[in-house]
Amino acid sequence: MEGLLDWWIGYGAKVALLRYRLRRSHRAHAHPHAESANRPPRSGKPALSPRYFRWMRKRGAPMLLLSWLPGIGDPLCTLAGWLCIPFRPSVCYMAIGKFLRYVLTTAALLWVPDDFWRSLGQWF
Repeated sequence: MEGLLDWWIGYGAKVALLRYRLRRSHRAHAHPHAESANRPPRSGKPALSPRYFRWMRKRGAPMLLLSWLPGIGDPLCTLAGWLCIPFRPSVCYMAIGKFLRYVLTTAALLWVPDDFWRSLGQWF
């Protein structure tokens, strides 16, 4: 499943970014440069409230039901990994979403008359 790979890519990218920032901050404190000493300190981003994280954990994984959609499915799975949405619920929702895709495709093939598919085949 490419959704699983996307989740791990997002998770790995987040871990790599955090390690890079940590390594960079240790380097900056160990060897302060003359030019950086004259700069005013950067204003950091405000910390996100715990309420936001609870909301993401509660509603984050069900969004992966849409992982089957072309164009937005892969970014959704990558974002889930980046936000560290728990792996097992993510896999379950991805599997349910992709299973529903096959159910809908099969239903469309069975319920739409054969003449429609033959006429569609003439176009291609």
